[in-house]
Amino acid sequence: ESNNHSRNWSEGNDESQKRQQMRNAFTALLLSRGTPMVLGGDEWMRTQYGNNNAYSTWADNEWNWYRWSEWLSENRNNVFRHRMHDFVRDLLTLRKRHPGAFAVEDWNDGRAVRWRNADGNAADGGTWSGRSIDMVFEAGDGEPELHVLYNLETGPVTFTLPAGSFARVVDTQRWFDLPGRSGEPTGWFDEHPEADPFASQNVTLDDPEVVSGVYTVEPRSIVVLEQR
Repeated sequence: ESNNHSRNWSEGNDESQKRQQMRNAFTALLLSRGTPMVLGGDEWMRTQYGNNNAYSTWADNEWNWYRWSEWLSENRNNVFRHRMHDFVRDLLTLRKRHPGAFAVEDWNDGRAVRWRNADGNAADGGTWSGRSIDMVFEAGDGEPELHVLYNLETGPVTFTLPAGSFARVVDTQRWFDLPGRSGEPTGWFDEHPEADPFASQNVTLDDPEVVSGVYTVEPRSIVVLEQR
C-alpha cells in the first residue's frame, strides 16, 4: 500500500548504524519466546550484495556464495564481523540462562510478562502508540527479574527502574562498537585500547555494569537489565 513507513538503511555510508539495527534485530529475535530462526551466516553479517534472487537460474556465482574468507579474516578492518558473531553467541548464552522466560515448553508455565512505560508505570494507550517500552519478565523458578528496554525513538529515552540494582547485560547502541571500520567515529574501543577488538562490548555477561534508579537508552537501541 502507498503509506510506506519502511526505512532503507542501505542508503548512505553509516555502517555503524546498520550494525546497530542488526543487533536490535538479533536481540528482539533471540529474547523472544518460541524457537528463533536464523539463516546461517547472519551471525557474521553475510550478505548477497543486494541480490534478492539467489535461487534463479545461473545463481551459482560469487554474489550468492558463502564467502568464508570475510568471516575468517582477522584484518583490522574486519573486526565488526567478529564482534557480531560474538554478540550473537552471547545472546544465545543469555537466552539459555533464562529458560523460564524464553524457552518454555508450555506457554502456561512461562514467567509472567508485564509492560511498563518509561516512567515506570503500567503501559497505557500512550505507551502503545509510542516507540519505547519496558518489557518485564517477572522473577520465578530461581531466575531474576529481567527488563528489556526498547527505545526506537530518534532521541534518547530515560527509563525509571524499580527499586534495587540491575546488571546491564546488553546495550545495542553503536558507541560500544566504535570504531569498527577505518574512518568511523571514535567510541568505546578508543577509550579502551587494551581490549580485544574482536570481542563485542554490546553484551557483557561476565562482569556487567550495575545500575540503579534510571537508565538512559540511546536512540534506536535496546537494553537488557538483570535484577541483582
